[in-house]
Amino acid sequence: MAGGRGAVRQVPLRAVQIGFRRRLVFVAGLLLIAAALLVWRLAVVQIAEPDRFLAYGESQRIRSVAITATRGAIVDRNGVDLALSLPLPSLVANPQAVEDPRQVARLLASVLDEDVDFLEGRLSGDGQFAWLGRHLDPVVASEVMDLELPGVRILEERARVRPGERSALGLLGRTNIDSVGISGLELVYDGLLSGVHGRKIVERDLRGASIPGGEYNVEPPSHGRTLVLTIDRSLQFEAERLLSEGVERAGGEGGILVAMDPATGQVLASATVVRGDDGEIR
Repeated sequence: MAGGRGAVRQVPLRAVQIGFRRRLVFVAGLLLIAAALLVWRLAVVQIAEPDRFLAYGESQRIRSVAITATRGAIVDRNGVDLALSLPLPSLVANPQAVEDPRQVARLLASVLDEDVDFLEGRLSGDGQFAWLGRHLDPVVASEVMDLELPGVRILEERARVRPGERSALGLLGRTNIDSVGISGLELVYDGLLSGVHGRKIVERDLRGASIPGGEYNVEPPSHGRTLVLTIDRSLQFEAERLLSEGVERAGGEGGILVAMDPATGQVLASATVVRGDDGEIR
């Protein structure tokens, strides 16, 4: 059609083909550059820096875990236990494996007699390990396991136990919840009693859970040694009883009684009692 503003200008077919080819070459060039970058990156990973990436992969899959050494016992002159460590269950969780922290917290709160919000906070953490309860009653631990909650498991620990309860407490001293001596003989001989922890390697899956059969010991623990005292537990009980009665009769605030073998100078009993704010003698 000749003339007129609405006339359509015909574009030669050859010009269209040339434009298409140019765009095709441009796109192909981009793809080649991307492929070259990919090959270069693979070469870096496989050839130039294999150790670094291998180490990173292993750090995500393999974890070193301490094997706790059993704390040594404290016994009297006859080998009777005054303080020893016994296995007690603790409750731990992998927050990354807990799908509904609020619901799990509600279920656990009724069994553990613990605050729901506290448990939910522990179950919602960013890490892969959280304490939910330490040194639980075995019956309570069994009830928790019956719930079969994903991401929640029992960890066997050892708790410090004194069969005589408060007997010779001032002499024996105490440990903290991690079985580290903080007073008395428990503190003075902590290095002897603690032993040396071992180490094992544990393989984990993508969610941080241990792979069955994927663990092995690297360094076995060296358990703590037994501390033998010269005191006699029977004499210790009797000394504490007599001292308590004497302080009560005298209306005193406390007292100390030390019984020794005159031939050897060995201490057979060491009792200390005090009157508390409530008036009771302990």
